[in-house]
Amino acid sequence: MEFFNSIIFYFLFILLSYLMGSVPFGYLFSKYVSKIDIREIGSGNIGTTNVLRTGNKLTAILTLFFDALKGFIPAWISLQFSSELFIYVAIFTLLGHMYPIWLKFKGGKGVATFLGLIFAISIYSGFLFILSWIIIALIFKKSSVSSLSATLFSSFYIIFYNSNLLLLLIIMLGLITIKHKENIIRIYKNTEPNIKI
Repeated sequence: MEFFNSIIFYFLFILLSYLMGSVPFGYLFSKYVSKIDIREIGSGNIGTTNVLRTGNKLTAILTLFFDALKGFIPAWISLQFSSELFIYVAIFTLLGHMYPIWLKFKGGKGVATFLGLIFAISIYSGFLFILSWIIIALIFKKSSVSSLSATLFSSFYIIFYNSNLLLLLIIMLGLITIKHKENIIRIYKNTEPNIKI
Protein backbone atom coordinates (compact mmCIF):
# COMPACT_ATOMS: atom_id res chain seq x y z
CA MET A 1 0.00 0.00 0.00
CA GLU A 2 2.83 2.39 0.83
CA PHE A 3 4.47 1.62 -2.53
CA PHE A 4 1.16 2.25 -4.34
CA ASN A 5 0.73 5.55 -2.52
CA SER A 6 4.26 6.64 -3.44
CA ILE A 7 3.56 5.92 -7.11
CA ILE A 8 0.40 8.04 -6.99
CA PHE A 9 2.31 10.82 -5.20
CA TYR A 10 5.10 10.74 -7.80
CA PHE A 11 2.60 10.78 -10.67
CA LEU A 12 0.62 13.70 -9.25
CA PHE A 13 3.76 15.67 -8.43
CA ILE A 14 5.15 15.15 -11.92
CA LEU A 15 1.82 16.09 -13.48
CA LEU A 16 1.64 19.27 -11.39
CA SER A 17 5.22 20.08 -12.38
CA TYR A 18 4.29 19.81 -16.06
CA LEU A 19 1.22 22.01 -15.53
CA MET A 20 3.29 24.59 -13.64
CA GLY A 21 5.88 24.56 -16.40
CA SER A 22 3.06 25.04 -18.89
CA VAL A 23 1.98 28.40 -17.47
CA PRO A 24 2.85 30.76 -20.39
CA PHE A 25 4.01 33.81 -18.48
CA GLY A 26 5.41 35.53 -21.57
CA TYR A 27 2.05 35.25 -23.29
CA LEU A 28 0.10 36.30 -20.17
CA PHE A 29 2.25 39.32 -19.30
CA SER A 30 2.33 40.48 -22.92
CA LYS A 31 -1.45 40.15 -23.19
CA TYR A 32 -2.41 41.79 -19.90
CA VAL A 33 0.46 44.26 -19.40
CA SER A 34 1.49 45.18 -22.95
CA LYS A 35 -1.95 44.42 -24.44
CA ILE A 36 -0.49 42.43 -27.34
CA ASP A 37 -0.32 38.81 -28.46
CA ILE A 38 3.36 37.93 -28.24
CA ARG A 39 2.79 35.08 -30.70
CA GLU A 40 2.26 37.72 -33.42
CA ILE A 41 5.51 39.57 -32.65
CA GLY A 42 9.01 38.75 -33.95
CA SER A 43 9.68 35.01 -33.83
CA GLY A 44 6.28 34.33 -32.25
CA ASN A 45 8.03 32.70 -29.29
CA ILE A 46 6.64 33.29 -25.78
CA GLY A 47 10.09 33.52 -24.15
CA THR A 48 11.94 36.48 -22.67
CA THR A 49 13.96 37.42 -25.77
CA ASN A 50 10.90 37.76 -27.97
CA VAL A 51 8.98 39.58 -25.24
CA LEU A 52 11.88 42.05 -25.10
CA ARG A 53 11.33 42.76 -28.79
CA THR A 54 8.03 44.42 -27.88
CA GLY A 55 10.07 47.17 -26.25
CA ASN A 56 8.52 46.63 -22.82
CA LYS A 57 11.44 45.78 -20.54
CA LEU A 58 9.19 45.34 -17.51
CA THR A 59 7.24 42.61 -19.29
CA ALA A 60 10.49 40.92 -20.33
CA ILE A 61 11.85 41.02 -16.76
CA LEU A 62 8.60 39.62 -15.37
CA THR A 63 8.66 36.85 -17.97
CA LEU A 64 12.26 35.93 -17.16
CA PHE A 65 11.64 35.93 -13.41
CA PHE A 66 8.45 33.87 -13.44
CA ASP A 67 9.67 31.43 -16.11
CA ALA A 68 12.69 30.77 -13.90
CA LEU A 69 10.55 30.62 -10.76
CA LYS A 70 8.25 27.98 -12.22
CA GLY A 71 11.35 25.87 -12.81
CA PHE A 72 12.81 26.48 -9.37
CA ILE A 73 9.74 25.80 -7.18
CA PRO A 74 8.84 22.22 -8.22
CA ALA A 75 12.51 21.28 -8.55
CA TRP A 76 13.43 22.53 -5.07
CA ILE A 77 10.42 20.86 -3.46
CA SER A 78 11.11 17.54 -5.22
CA LEU A 79 14.71 17.58 -4.00
CA GLN A 80 13.37 17.54 -0.44
CA PHE A 81 11.88 14.10 -1.21
CA SER A 82 14.36 12.34 -3.49
CA SER A 83 16.83 12.92 -6.30
CA GLU A 84 14.93 10.39 -8.41
CA LEU A 85 11.72 12.42 -8.19
CA PHE A 86 13.70 15.56 -8.99
CA ILE A 87 14.94 14.10 -12.29
CA TYR A 88 11.40 13.43 -13.52
CA VAL A 89 10.16 16.76 -12.22
CA ALA A 90 12.97 18.66 -13.95
CA ILE A 91 12.29 17.01 -17.30
CA PHE A 92 8.51 17.45 -17.20
CA THR A 93 8.68 21.04 -15.95
CA LEU A 94 10.96 21.86 -18.89
CA LEU A 95 8.66 20.00 -21.29
CA GLY A 96 5.73 21.93 -19.85
CA HIS A 97 7.37 25.22 -20.74
CA MET A 98 8.37 24.04 -24.21
CA TYR A 99 5.09 22.31 -25.01
CA PRO A 100 2.34 23.95 -22.90
CA ILE A 101 -1.06 22.34 -23.04
CA TRP A 102 -2.70 25.80 -22.80
CA LEU A 103 -1.16 27.05 -26.08
CA LYS A 104 -1.57 23.94 -28.24
CA PHE A 105 1.89 22.73 -27.19
CA LYS A 106 3.66 25.74 -28.75
CA GLY A 107 5.87 27.19 -26.02
CA GLY A 108 9.25 28.69 -25.28
CA LYS A 109 12.76 27.38 -25.70
CA GLY A 110 13.28 26.48 -22.07
CA VAL A 111 16.29 28.59 -21.12
CA ALA A 112 14.76 30.63 -18.28
CA THR A 113 13.02 27.56 -16.87
CA PHE A 114 16.33 25.68 -17.09
CA LEU A 115 17.90 28.52 -15.10
CA GLY A 116 15.33 28.02 -12.35
CA LEU A 117 15.95 24.27 -12.34
CA ILE A 118 19.70 24.61 -11.92
CA PHE A 119 19.29 27.22 -9.18
CA ALA A 120 17.44 24.49 -7.28
CA ILE A 121 20.43 22.17 -7.73
CA SER A 122 23.14 24.69 -6.90
CA ILE A 123 22.98 28.44 -6.44
CA TYR A 124 26.52 28.66 -7.83
CA SER A 125 25.51 27.00 -11.09
CA GLY A 126 22.67 29.51 -11.41
CA PHE A 127 24.98 32.49 -10.97
CA LEU A 128 27.52 30.90 -13.33
CA PHE A 129 24.77 30.72 -15.94
CA ILE A 130 23.87 34.39 -15.47
CA LEU A 131 27.50 35.54 -15.56
CA SER A 132 28.24 33.42 -18.65
CA TRP A 133 25.13 34.72 -20.41
CA ILE A 134 26.03 38.36 -19.76
CA ILE A 135 29.68 38.03 -20.84
CA ILE A 136 28.85 36.13 -24.03
CA ALA A 137 25.99 38.51 -24.85
CA LEU A 138 28.34 41.49 -24.54
CA ILE A 139 30.80 39.80 -26.90
CA PHE A 140 28.51 38.28 -29.55
CA LYS A 141 25.30 40.29 -28.99
CA LYS A 142 23.14 37.28 -29.83
CA SER A 143 20.70 35.90 -27.28
CA SER A 144 20.73 32.38 -28.71
CA VAL A 145 24.53 32.15 -28.56
CA SER A 146 24.49 33.40 -24.97
CA SER A 147 21.70 31.06 -23.96
CA LEU A 148 23.19 27.91 -25.49
CA SER A 149 26.68 28.69 -24.19
CA ALA A 150 25.51 29.54 -20.66
CA THR A 151 23.41 26.37 -20.61
CA LEU A 152 26.44 24.31 -21.61
CA PHE A 153 28.86 25.95 -19.15
CA SER A 154 26.49 25.67 -16.19
CA SER A 155 25.77 22.04 -17.11
CA PHE A 156 29.47 21.21 -17.01
CA TYR A 157 29.66 22.75 -13.56
CA ILE A 158 26.70 20.73 -12.31
CA ILE A 159 28.16 17.48 -13.70
CA PHE A 160 31.42 18.24 -11.91
CA TYR A 161 29.42 19.02 -8.78
CA ASN A 162 27.17 15.94 -9.08
CA SER A 163 27.97 13.36 -11.78
CA ASN A 164 24.73 11.50 -10.98
CA LEU A 165 22.88 14.21 -12.91
CA LEU A 166 24.79 13.57 -16.16
CA LEU A 167 21.88 11.88 -17.96
CA LEU A 168 19.43 14.56 -16.82
CA LEU A 169 21.70 17.32 -18.10
CA ILE A 170 22.19 15.56 -21.44
CA ILE A 171 18.40 15.27 -21.86
CA MET A 172 17.77 18.92 -20.95
CA LEU A 173 20.62 20.12 -23.16
CA GLY A 174 19.22 18.05 -26.00
CA LEU A 175 15.72 19.50 -25.57
CA ILE A 176 17.01 23.08 -25.44
CA THR A 177 19.25 22.53 -28.46
CA ILE A 178 16.35 21.09 -30.48
CA LYS A 179 14.21 24.13 -29.64
CA HIS A 180 17.07 26.35 -30.86
CA LYS A 181 17.40 24.52 -34.18
CA GLU A 182 16.33 27.51 -36.27
CA ASN A 183 18.63 29.81 -34.30
CA ILE A 184 21.58 27.48 -34.87
CA ILE A 185 20.88 27.49 -38.62
CA ARG A 186 20.76 31.30 -38.63
CA ILE A 187 23.97 31.48 -36.61
CA TYR A 188 25.64 29.24 -39.20
CA LYS A 189 24.33 31.47 -42.02
CA ASN A 190 25.27 34.60 -40.06
CA THR A 191 21.68 35.86 -40.21
CA GLU A 192 20.83 35.59 -36.50
CA PRO A 193 19.63 39.02 -35.27
CA ASN A 194 21.46 40.87 -32.52
CA ILE A 195 19.93 41.89 -29.23
CA LYS A 196 20.02 45.35 -27.74
CA ILE A 197 21.96 45.31 -24.46
